[in-house]
This record gives sequence, structure tokens and C-alpha cells, in this order.
Amino acid sequence: MQHLKTLKYLTYAYAAFTFLSGLSVAIAMLVYVGAGLIQAFLAVGAAPAEFKQEMLASGISLAVQPVCPFLALAVGFFVVTGLAYLAGNKLGQGSGRLLQTAVALFAVSFGCIGVLYAGYALWVCWINAETANFLGSGQSEECPE
Repeated sequence: MQHLKTLKYLTYAYAAFTFLSGLSVAIAMLVYVGAGLIQAFLAVGAAPAEFKQEMLASGISLAVQPVCPFLALAVGFFVVTGLAYLAGNKLGQGSGRLLQTAVALFAVSFGCIGVLYAGYALWVCWINAETANFLGSGQSEECPE
């Protein structure tokens, strides 16, 4: 059952990684939008009076346009973080094989490290005889040592 414990801690590490990724995307969004708004207000200040209203509207719209993709990406990271944390908890209780499989499939998008993690997670949940039997038995007890 050592593989199950290892996978549990790797899943928590993956949850921390996705949380930090989502946080960095959210911070990048705030910096990008803030810089765009500052630039728009500076451009409006230097513009002739008859163009100030139009420049302000176009400057604000250009600064705020990337909010939707940034926000969608950050929310996606936070959802995967929650799923990974839940999968780690479920693995510690001897269940959560399907949830762990879903988290492993999300991890593939993170390149080589994600593929290695996903391969190990799928191996532990579905191929390794000891852990696959334990997870498939429907026991709802703590993982034995």
C-alpha cells in the first residue's frame, strides 16, 4: 500500500501546484488590467479635449478585454485544485479511483511532469494488483500501512 500513500502525497503536491498556477494567472490578470487602465488614463490626459471621451472608452475596453480568458484559466486551475485535494482525501480513505483518474487526465496537460504523474496515478489505481484490489473492494477505511 506504499504506492497508494505515495500517490496521495503526489496528488496533494499536484493540488498545491495547480493552486499556485491559478494564483499566478490571477495576479497576472490584475497586473495586466491595472497596467492597461493606467496607460489608458495617461493617454487620455495627453489627448486633445475633443477625443478624451472616445479614448477613455476604447482604452478601458482594451484593458479589460483579457479578463475573460484570464479569469476562465484561473477558475479552471482552482477547480482542478479542489478536485485534486478531494482525490487525495479519497485515496487516504481507500476510494476515489475515478476521481483520481480524472485528475490524472487533467495533469497530462502539464507536460512531461504531468504525464509522469498521470502514468503513475493510473498505474496505482488500475494496474497495480494490490492497490487496484483495495480501491475496487469498496472499503471505506483508512489505507493500511
